[in-house]
Amino acid sequence: MSFHPDGVRHLLQSVSPRHVCQLVADTTVSTVRHSMRVGPAAAMVYRAGMRLVVPPAVPIIANGEVELAGPGIEFVRDHLKDVITWRANGSILRVWTVDSFVDTHLCLALGVQQITTNVPADVLRWVAEPGNENTAGTRKDSSGAVSRREAQFA
Repeated sequence: MSFHPDGVRHLLQSVSPRHVCQLVADTTVSTVRHSMRVGPAAAMVYRAGMRLVVPPAVPIIANGEVELAGPGIEFVRDHLKDVITWRANGSILRVWTVDSFVDTHLCLALGVQQITTNVPADVLRWVAEPGNENTAGTRKDSSGAVSRREAQFA
């Protein structure tokens, strides 16, 4: 699991695509500013440099080089068409960090197989609500991810 496509490609030399997850998120001036704790001008420079140094991750998923696609929930909201296409093409979607009722139900509606959350008890409650046809097979794994068996999406 990595954000860096070159790291993912390196890993694919020794690990099956079935077990490799390409993480993906949009990098904005705001996210750079927040994560690096710098001002707006420095954040713009850092972001520009990052875009030159780090190749885009989306093609790794779109080309089927990995079987696990790991978009952040903001990426999912902003790029629904890509996420729907990845799912239709057979990618296993592991979305992070899904911490709200609305985002949980968006993931259910999209057929997301795995989510990572900071509030697993809440997510389990939200997916187990009466009338939610996607609740069978829901479980929490040791990493705190709430996942549903693939068979539930057939």
